[in-house]
Amino acid sequence: MPEVIPEHAPMPRSFLAWDGTAYRVCTVDANGHLQVDVLSSALPAGAATAFTQALIYSRLANNSMRFSDRLVGSVIDNNVAAGNITVYGTTPGPGVWWLVQQIGATNKVSVCTEINGGIESGATAYFVQGITNPLAWRVVNLPGPFLLTGTDRVRVAFRGCTLNDDLQIWWTGWIVDIT
Repeated sequence: MPEVIPEHAPMPRSFLAWDGTAYRVCTVDANGHLQVDVLSSALPAGAATAFTQALIYSRLANNSMRFSDRLVGSVIDNNVAAGNITVYGTTPGPGVWWLVQQIGATNKVSVCTEINGGIESGATAYFVQGITNPLAWRVVNLPGPFLLTGTDRVRVAFRGCTLNDDLQIWWTGWIVDIT
């Protein structure tokens, strides 16, 4: 794909992506759907597939998936040991779906070397974003969406904690009914 200079992008409209070196025009199909080449995947067995995603979309389309309630959760881990600490959220439970729109985290006491978070599904953690050397009380926001069910849970790793740090994570979103 040739390099594109943003000021000289093809008209009438072009969606550009940065590949780390240059801007490129994104590829779409005849219906205007973005085309993505998946070179490798870290998804575990049983992770969301095109079939399960299609099932979710079909339930949304025929109104059999609804938001039943607002989701707000929080976990505080006080007086932790020094070092690397992972704080876990609760799980939705069997047959329950959560659409998590935002994950937040903070170290209330001191600067740690890194905070990064995402979700854990089975034995696999999916980290979506992080920040290095956040100040004490700096809120790290990790945008979703994340679709959790069963034993899936929010997971935030705090690296380089000092003795007696107070760590907090929280998540917001929706409880989803699938009928």
